[in-house]
Amino acid sequence: EAVATCLDCRVKFCDIHSNAHRRSKSSKSHNVVTMGKEAALSCGTAMPAQHCSLHPSHQLTSYCLQCHELLCKLCSEKGGHEKHKSSVLSLSEASAQKRS
Repeated sequence: EAVATCLDCRVKFCDIHSNAHRRSKSSKSHNVVTMGKEAALSCGTAMPAQHCSLHPSHQLTSYCLQCHELLCKLCSEKGGHEKHKSSVLSLSEASAQKRS
């Protein structure tokens, strides 16, 4: 079962492969984030298009640090994450924070 997602490669990894991806010379600078249970698919599967599964017409634009989930604008504002404002970052902010 996948436990992490590489936001750069858009691939999901199991625990063993996510650790290898983080250590690999070619991908050690990538932003690998832990996923929530509902986002997990089998290891090595490509991530679906950058659209929200709850709101298919909306692109994923942010990441909730508290829930470890990728979010669209509607999810971040009205989907239960509105109380996590300080934990919701844009994807570029989440990537920069992970790399620093």
